[in-house]
Amino acid sequence: MWIRVLVVAVLAFLVWYAVRDLIRANPQLFGRATAKKRLRGVRSGTGAPKPSGQVLSFRRKPHTVLGVTEDATLDEARAAWARQKAENDPEMLSGMSDDLRSMAEVRCRELDEAWRAFQEERS
Repeated sequence: MWIRVLVVAVLAFLVWYAVRDLIRANPQLFGRATAKKRLRGVRSGTGAPKPSGQVLSFRRKPHTVLGVTEDATLDEARAAWARQKAENDPEMLSGMSDDLRSMAEVRCRELDEAWRAFQEERS
């Protein structure tokens, strides 16, 4: 009897571990499973905060949004901006959920604003 309980417990652990690794490796496929973690800090019933006009909101510096160093050149920043825009293109995610596409749109607007701010800093 105790062997059955032990086998079931080990199998349950292995299944849980495999599912956890699958979610970590492919977060875009499990938007609803990971959404609770993202919204943990938001009061219940209010939903996720909606982005308004300015997405960057001065919390992060433009070079950190673009993923370049603070002393990066315009060419390096432009390459990083183009690469991240291609990765987060909402048109490429047309077969995915609406939530994922809207997150990609917000990320693209954030990248555009960071690129504009980076250009203004350098000029």
